[in-house]
Amino acid sequence: MAPRRRPLAALRDDLDSLLEDYLSALDDYQHARTTLQQHLKDGYFDLARAKVALGPTRVGPASYDLAERASERIVLCGQLDRASRCEGGGACYLC
Repeated sequence: MAPRRRPLAALRDDLDSLLEDYLSALDDYQHARTTLQQHLKDGYFDLARAKVALGPTRVGPASYDLAERASERIVLCGQLDRASRCEGGGACYLC
């Protein structure tokens, strides 16, 4: 039994869909990379300002706080299909 061939239009549609997915993923990657680059740049400027303000001997690699901290806190209480509400202090409650 010979393999079934798909129409050329269906193959083009599949390729278009795959290309669209690829370009969307590439756009997401470039946006995330730009955001990361800006955060790193801001961090280096903050570090440089601290070294100028406190002096190079007070701010060094031994005094960097490398502990990971959550930027936001999410508290789940009940069903997830209800609307979420976020309050100050970085806490979001999904109730």
